Amino acid sequence: NRVNVVESKRTLWQKLKATMKFLYLISDKYDFFFKADDDTYVITDNLYKLLKKMDPDEAFLMGSRYICKWNKTHNVRFFHGGAGYVISRAAIKLLVEKALDKNPRCPRTNGQLEDVKTSEHLRRIGRYQNVSRTLQE
Repeated sequence: NRVNVVESKRTLWQKLKATMKFLYLISDKYDFFFKADDDTYVITDNLYKLLKKMDPDEAFLMGSRYICKWNKTHNVRFFHGGAGYVISRAAIKLLVEKALDKNPRCPRTNGQLEDVKTSEHLRRIGRYQNVSRTLQE
């Protein structure tokens, strides 16, 4: 399947939305989905060990937590997409069924910052866990 979006950094959010909608269609076949940039190194054995402890039917986003200070009064907390994040099957379903292009509290703007927008959409519908874990925990 191809995503019908112009290839550009400026269309990252549109590409990710289309990808999330596709993942929704196949979400019953998989427990978790991992999003990362193409230059990300992942030790898959460690990721597997961590995910074995997680419930795919609980809505969560898990990754490297990042806090960005946009201005003096507004901090944005999100999982950095470059480092990669895991999204559970339940979170994919919530995102597509309740947020993407449906919830007025969720931003409808296009552009970059797909990792920020993913976190914001899930946060605004208020029904997911924000998980930051390591194997030592």
